[in-house]
Amino acid sequence: MRSWVKFALRFTNFRAMKRFGWVILLSIVSYSANFWGYPIYILDEARNAACAMEMAARHDWVVPTFNNELRTDKPPLHYFFMRAAYAVFEVNPFSARLFSILMGVLTVCVVYFFTTRLVNEKTGWLASLILIASLQMMFQFHLAVPDPYLIFFFTLGMFSFVYAWRTHRKIFFYLTYASLALAFMAKGPLAPGLAGLTVLLFLILRKEFSFHTLNRIQVWGGAVLFLALVLPWWVAVTLETQGEWTRGFFFEHNLQRFSSSMEGHTGFPGLAIAYFLAALLPLGFFAPGALVKAWRARHDQPVIFFVALSALVVVVFFSVSRTILPGYLSPAVPFAAVILAWHFEQLRQVRAVHHVLVGLLALVSLALPVVGFVALRQDPLVSSEAALAWWILLAVPGVGVGWYYLANRKVFQFVYATLLSFAVMGVMLFYLVMPRLMQHNPVALSVAELSIGAQTPVACFVRTNAAYVFNLRRTYPYLGSPEQVQEWLTANPGGLILTRDDEAPALQRLNLKTRFTGRDLFENHTTVVLSN
Repeated sequence: MRSWVKFALRFTNFRAMKRFGWVILLSIVSYSANFWGYPIYILDEARNAACAMEMAARHDWVVPTFNNELRTDKPPLHYFFMRAAYAVFEVNPFSARLFSILMGVLTVCVVYFFTTRLVNEKTGWLASLILIASLQMMFQFHLAVPDPYLIFFFTLGMFSFVYAWRTHRKIFFYLTYASLALAFMAKGPLAPGLAGLTVLLFLILRKEFSFHTLNRIQVWGGAVLFLALVLPWWVAVTLETQGEWTRGFFFEHNLQRFSSSMEGHTGFPGLAIAYFLAALLPLGFFAPGALVKAWRARHDQPVIFFVALSALVVVVFFSVSRTILPGYLSPAVPFAAVILAWHFEQLRQVRAVHHVLVGLLALVSLALPVVGFVALRQDPLVSSEAALAWWILLAVPGVGVGWYYLANRKVFQFVYATLLSFAVMGVMLFYLVMPRLMQHNPVALSVAELSIGAQTPVACFVRTNAAYVFNLRRTYPYLGSPEQVQEWLTANPGGLILTRDDEAPALQRLNLKTRFTGRDLFENHTTVVLSN
């Protein structure tokens, strides 16, 4: 009998190890798909990657700048990682995005590790696959921005907490506080704020909130560890900038972002929920039912309840925020993936409502390429690439096969089929669609067409495309008036003025030559390059 038990344990461990290997491999394939194959152009990517480049050039670990101007948008953790990659692979899109890819792979590993131990191995496996197939997560972990670091450390922190709460292993409480400190250093107070609110609600709803509980979860020691990791850089940057960085970050990029719309990133009530469900495609339509089931199981399965609460707090928070983008909901996705996986693992009876949800998924799968085709056709810059939208149809066969499996009560096969089709579609988007679209960006086109090199004098009039700093691998002066432009061109014969079509008319009396014009991708303005 003992020999059979030992054999079963070996088999189970081998299967878990094999699945963990597949989790790592599939997450690498998904999140690293052609991340080196298209330029840094998107606004946030350009500013963050260039900021790290400038800090590296100055050998400065404290003050973030973009084009030599103080940048107060985000704390410096992602700049540090980018600098490490730049030191090894030089400044390029590969090194700027490299650690974002790693954060994605590690996030999936965290979800698999903790879910396997807290719930079961099957749920951990399904949750990992849901994350890997999420198009939203693919895009997030392809970007040279702080969000991948926030997602990883927030996920690690929350799972460490519930694991420590369940197993009474104090070291994981301290891992929680360390992770939240690093999440704070990635994007500010959002992570510890949402984590604190989640834990507070969890303890209150379970009637466990007390001074004794605070001692048990190592609040006081955790606070010391948190401050020890956060304060050194924070004090240094405050002193170096006479408080300007701290003021700009907290008041402009946090309080103002929550209380009012910034940069046109606003929407209607319920938009956060729509973004959340979209981030979970192809299984997002099942998320409301899964969360309701998790709420009903709050007494019997506290771990599942905590994980669901971690997702819901994020969604509710951004539902009341005045500034919102699809990526803001990304920290909720790893937790929602676990709840969805648990939901399907628990599903014993296929009902009519499940077929309705798959029907909605089928309609969305058919509508997405049509919407993409029409949107690209309406944009003169990329209208010639409209046919690329039909690659989204790769998701349709998987949905059809999945529907067949669901009709035959084969739930896991349904999940596998739909996830596989969306994952393949997502990977193909990065290999075929993104490079084709990005070849039309005006920064890369103007640099190539005008042969702008390291020795070419370049200046900016008022404002221009942020991607120039990274693509040129250098900074340039800002000129605020036609007189300054005239003086600079006199001192720099053959120099180029970078600006936009809404700023260029102010320079008409200088009789400058238009060397290049190109409308910015998915924007309403045009990049203009002028010279004498």
